[in-house]
This record gives sequence, structure tokens and C-alpha cells, in this order.
Amino acid sequence: MSYTPPPPPEGGSEGSYGAPQDPNGGQYGGGQQPPGQYPPGPGYGAPPPTGNNTKAVIALVLGILGFVFAICCSLLGLVIGIAALVLGRLSRKEIALTGGAQGGDGMARAGFVLGIVDIVIAVILIILGIVLSANGYNPFQISTSP
Repeated sequence: MSYTPPPPPEGGSEGSYGAPQDPNGGQYGGGQQPPGQYPPGPGYGAPPPTGNNTKAVIALVLGILGFVFAICCSLLGLVIGIAALVLGRLSRKEIALTGGAQGGDGMARAGFVLGIVDIVIAVILIILGIVLSANGYNPFQISTSP
């Protein structure tokens, strides 16, 4: 048993999907590209992004978490802020080295900036806590007298 393809549709120079046919045979034959499409290869712009840099995503998440922890637990916020700062810087370098093949530069920059903000807030609150405790302020002191 053999298969014979159906005959081409009647009606001019349109193929089976309504696309114009090249007189040389086949759609856009003769080695030409369809309009609006460019052949792959060097010299035709940057390659499309392959996804976001993982370190950039982690830097952004750590920057946001560091902000929360800098307010409630200053020392932990300081450590997380430093990690966000370092990862943001490293990921921006990696993204620049790929020549645009990886995305996430904005996330890396945001993680870097949030890391700086986290560190500043944590340091200010740590200094404030040291100064207040040195002056005898203890908000958690429980009085047992009636």
C-alpha cells in the first residue's frame, strides 16, 4: 500500500496554507528568508536571552528579605544584606560577560542596591541599640513590684 499526497489546491500562486509561493518552487525558495526574519549567525545583533541569571534572582530575594530582617533582627539583616550586595555585584559581572545572552541585570542591580540599604539600616539600628542599652534603656524589663 502506498501513499499518494493530495493534489495542490487550485487557485493561483498560494500554497496549502495560503502563503504565497515562489516561482522557483517551494515557499520562499532560492535560499531567501521570509520577510521580517533574519538568518541566524554573527553580525545580526545580540543573541536572544537564554533566561535570567540565577545569582541575580537570589540577590533580589535576599535584598528584600534583608530589608525585613534589618528592621526586626539587625544582625541577621546585616548578614543577608552583605550576601545580597555580593551576589548582585557578581551577577552583574556575569551578565556583562555573556554579552546580553543572559537576562536579569535589573534584578541584579536591585539586589545590589537593596543590599546597600539593608546594611545601612542594620548598622544604624545596631548602633542605636548599643547607645540605648548603654544609657540604661531596657524596654523588656519586667517590673515585679505592685
